[in-house]
Amino acid sequence: MRVTVNFTLKRTKSRADGKCPVYVRYTMNNQRFECSTGIFIHPDLWNANKQQISGKSEEIKILNNRLEYVGLIKTFPCTLHGIPSQHQ
Repeated sequence: MRVTVNFTLKRTKSRADGKCPVYVRYTMNNQRFECSTGIFIHPDLWNANKQQISGKSEEIKILNNRLEYVGLIKTFPCTLHGIPSQHQ
């Protein structure tokens, strides 16, 4: 079973302060599942090629560590195609 993980910035869901949510997309057995990571950033900080936040501040390092963790977890935080995760 091959699982791929990609991060994207959802510019269409920007808040009033201009920040946009970072979404994670898992693909497994040709099925996609996408949900928010809970991280909101300004679009100019997003590096689409590296799929992470650009910068060297402590806050950005923490947020990139959170993204790395989300990419490594084995159980999904939401329901995948009607199969409840262990978090529910």
